[in-house]
Parts: sequence; structure tokens; C-alpha cells
Amino acid sequence: MSLRAGQQRSLNRIEQSLRDDDRHLGTLFEFFARLTRDEAMPLTEMVAARRWSRPQRALAAAIGLAAVVSVIMLGVLFPGPPACPASAGGAPATMQPLPAGRTAACPARTGRGVIARP
Repeated sequence: MSLRAGQQRSLNRIEQSLRDDDRHLGTLFEFFARLTRDEAMPLTEMVAARRWSRPQRALAAAIGLAAVVSVIMLGVLFPGPPACPASAGGAPATMQPLPAGRTAACPARTGRGVIARP
């Protein structure tokens, strides 16, 4: 059975950890292997490798694509609030220059469409 490189490295680390934890474990495993070498593996311990068929892979890809398209469409149909609301005259509000060290924000309104400087 061949494993991917990452899986083999993981198994090697586990093996080394087991060897470091119990020095007699290797001897016990060899003894067990000799006792059971002529026996067939029990059916309850057999694990069949199951791979996805083409229709299953295609279905998973279609579901993933539909999810991505749905998220994009939700973002387009329901955008967040505008960064700065329009001023009283219907024209877009403009950003005011701020001193260094402060973050930019929308200009404050003081009523009747008058925009105050921060």
C-alpha cells in the first residue's frame, strides 16, 4: 500500500513516538505478529478504501459552485449601507480632511442639511 508523503511522515512520527514511549513494544508486536501470521484478518477489522465516483465528484462541485454564486448574488442584491449618506441637496457628501492620527469618517450633520466639520 502506498501512501502520500505527508501521511507517511505522520505514520513515521507516530511510530517513533511509540518506540520512545515503550522500548518493549516492538518485541511484543513481533511476538503477536508471529502468533497471528497464519490467521486471516477478521471481517470486522477490514476497511475498504472508498473513492468518490465521477457523479459524486460532479455533484459536490456543483453544490460548491452554487454556494459560491449564491453568496455573490446575496452581496449584490443586498449591499451594506453606503459609506457616507448623501447630503441634503441630494449630492453625495464629501470627506473632510482630518488631522494626522485620526481615522476618516463621514461628515457630521447638524440639522437642515448643514454639514459640520469634525
